[in-house]
Amino acid sequence: MLIEPTARVSLADGIVVAGGSLVDPVRARPIPLNATGAIVAANADGRTLAEVAAGLAAATGAPQELALSDATAFCMELNRRLLLNVRRSRRHALFLALHGLRPAALPRRGGLAALAGPAALAGTIGALAALPLAVLAGEPLLAALVGMALAAGLAVHEAGHAVALRGVPSCLAVAGLRVAIMHRPLPPGRRSAVAAAGPAAASLVGVLLLLAAWLFGAEAVAVASGPLVAQALGLTVLGGDGRIACGLC
Repeated sequence: MLIEPTARVSLADGIVVAGGSLVDPVRARPIPLNATGAIVAANADGRTLAEVAAGLAAATGAPQELALSDATAFCMELNRRLLLNVRRSRRHALFLALHGLRPAALPRRGGLAALAGPAALAGTIGALAALPLAVLAGEPLLAALVGMALAAGLAVHEAGHAVALRGVPSCLAVAGLRVAIMHRPLPPGRRSAVAAAGPAAASLVGVLLLLAAWLFGAEAVAVASGPLVAQALGLTVLGGDGRIACGLC
């Protein structure tokens, strides 16, 4: 999906322009830029795409329409490669919502704080899905607990990966509910440990919650701990992390 001119674009945290290239601390090699790319990257500091295009037109003498087309194409490519973040305007989002449309989720790069959006979304979806069962069971609080468990599971899972990657340049990539950690190449043993750390951390928290629920007789908490405990399946070949940990991919 095209980036609209009102969207604000900025190089992702840690990405800098140096010597005619983009330098990414996570990637081992700099990414060379042509003249147009260098101008766009230098102006991608939170300005709107239209403002970036205007700067490109002024620097090159190109027609505004051509400059906007070039800037849009380049920013889309940088976004696809997790080098540039796009923040859509609230007015544009409201316009789409009023017309029953939903913009495609663009990838966004950041630290663990970038998990706030996906975790909140996962928690909301989980709570709404569990609401009918909670009402039938006469435990309205159960829906909220399930939502919180899903949100916490996502956060703890990625935090587990991040802790295991300590000292290795890495970043978080988020697109809607899709979350992944990008990092420098690792030796096989370390790679397996990093992959296993995510589901292991989440399932451990789930087991502790289950134990606490048993000790205090909190049945709703025991049920809500299910999504966290279930992440133990991610340590098997059923999950992507498990396949990596087993050296299968």
